[in-house]
Amino acid sequence: MCSEVRWFLRRSFLMERKLELQKGLTLMELMITIAIIGILAAIAIPNFLGYRTKARIARAKAELKTIEFAIQALAVDTGLWPTAGDPKNPAGVCTGDDEIYNLRSPEAGLVATDGHYPGWMGPYIKRIPKDPWGNDYFWDPDYKIDGDDYVAIASYGPNGTGLNDDDNIYIILAAPEEPDPEEPDDSQTTDSISWDQAMAFDANGDGHLYEAEFESLMRHYSPDLSDQEISDLFDDMDTNNTGRVGDNEYTPVW
Repeated sequence: MCSEVRWFLRRSFLMERKLELQKGLTLMELMITIAIIGILAAIAIPNFLGYRTKARIARAKAELKTIEFAIQALAVDTGLWPTAGDPKNPAGVCTGDDEIYNLRSPEAGLVATDGHYPGWMGPYIKRIPKDPWGNDYFWDPDYKIDGDDYVAIASYGPNGTGLNDDDNIYIILAAPEEPDPEEPDDSQTTDSISWDQAMAFDANGDGHLYEAEFESLMRHYSPDLSDQEISDLFDDMDTNNTGRVGDNEYTPVW
């Protein structure tokens, strides 16, 4: 009898234990598990999205570089750059408002020609893909950067809209020409030389003219003066006898 009772109790315990295991997680355990998963997701998802954006930007830059090579090859053969319409614009300069928003079109001259590129030996690229965000790369010969015009090929970037946006991805092919530095006016006489002009000959950059620097100034503006005349002029201005002339002493009357 005792053995039967023990067997019955043992069997009941095992069945109860089995039922508990079959019930799975309690509500509290389930809530803790969900919270942990949420925390991990909050950490991982932004990192994943950031890496994906960086990868897309790197891919866009690589594709733009390939397009740049094709444009340079077109320029070598034809002397021209992609241009909407005709006549085509010469390579190497900023050419104004001739954007091309589909570089696969024949007017771009990269994949095919519209017949207005003399010496065309393309195609210069097999295919031009869309950028990683599904938009076409574009050509802009007056792309604005800090108010200046540049020749550029570009992607609209992650936001997919707007020229000259902060998130545009671009490659510069040509910059605006720098104005020539002002040349001294050789027609000026010595009595019209300003101190600012004289400072162009300040080789030491200390704000003074030493005798050798003063001589260079005179040779440039008054080549007819003799060595003695130049020396006398320098001595007249060097009122402090320091061997150099400062702004307050530079008041010649010639």
